[in-house]
Amino acid sequence: MYYLYVIECKDDSLYTGICKNLEKRWKEHQNGIASKYTRAKGVKTLLCAWQISESRSEAQKAEFAFKACSKKQKLDFIYQNTLTFSYGKSYQKVKVSPNTFIQ
Repeated sequence: MYYLYVIECKDDSLYTGICKNLEKRWKEHQNGIASKYTRAKGVKTLLCAWQISESRSEAQKAEFAFKACSKKQKLDFIYQNTLTFSYGKSYQKVKVSPNTFIQ
């Protein structure tokens, strides 16, 4: 299963990515080995994640659509239980807490 996830960085920017193993990917971001962006900005918290699909291409499509949104739209999505895009797909939020996966 692929997940779409959103991380709040230390400069209050949002980082969006996709992965198959959410816990492993979050630890990689915390340790500075996941992406240049989060390594440079630093991570504050894993804000949320949605279960997307077994299909990587569908996850990439959802990631692209989410990244095209304004920060306000992204924050609106984050505080809803379902992520729904204009192309008709809806995804359920995965329960994460501020302390999720903290080492």
